[in-house]
Amino acid sequence: MINWDKLLSNSKLKKAIIAVMSITVVLIIAIYVIIIHKYLDKKNYTKEVLQVAQKNEETTFSIEKIYLCSSANAVDNTKEKNLKNINIYQYTDMAFYINNSSETNGLTNKNTIKQLYIDNIELEGKNKKDLSLKYTNLLKIGNRESITDFTSSDKIDFNIISTNEENRTADYSSPTFYADCSNPVALKYVNNLGANYSIQEGSKISFDGSILQTVGIPIQDIQCKVKFKINIVNNENQYYSCWVNLEIPLSDIYNGTTIKSASTSGSKYDFFAI
Repeated sequence: MINWDKLLSNSKLKKAIIAVMSITVVLIIAIYVIIIHKYLDKKNYTKEVLQVAQKNEETTFSIEKIYLCSSANAVDNTKEKNLKNINIYQYTDMAFYINNSSETNGLTNKNTIKQLYIDNIELEGKNKKDLSLKYTNLLKIGNRESITDFTSSDKIDFNIISTNEENRTADYSSPTFYADCSNPVALKYVNNLGANYSIQEGSKISFDGSILQTVGIPIQDIQCKVKFKINIVNNENQYYSCWVNLEIPLSDIYNGTTIKSASTSGSKYDFFAI
């Protein structure tokens, strides 16, 4: 039979028992804290999810239409201008029209823009280092222009215009967007195909998409995908975002200049409120 009084009288045993009990208490408290913490995290997460869901019960902003104008151009690098050393690039002007539900709800702080920017830009093609995406002047979409700067933007911040006076003095060569969403988000994609291309004497040449066929650039070599995120902050300081992920249609680029437009449908093009 165990003599408990004798055992408990041992000081070393007493210390050991106290230590074990202390550790046990600490472990119980730690487990309790972890359980409570997980419960609160879950509760807060559920609350946040419900809040986000409530914000997205109705669509405030969506991409309504996409407009694409694709062509190509060349720069003659020779002094003689004999087309024996030309730099060729393919480009696509892109316009994304945003519906802010103003036709049904009128203009409010909720559906007007305070801030707009583009980030998370990813370009996929045969030679990724030669691809670029930048803002383009919305007044020159579809116009042929010489391009010498082929660097890409990491982020595009738009200047927001909200008054007639700002409109009159606006510099549209820099990123510009109207607070009421009445103009498109205008971008230019460029694929710099490089120099050392030449045109044979007597060849018929047009400085558009057909030049790609003239110098023997296959369609598959210029196929590309563009991905980025459009971010909006409205005048209630609410944040919205929408991912754009598209493959630019270039199968008929040899015809010269191609123009394509499409109305969008489905929640893929709705801006998500956070």
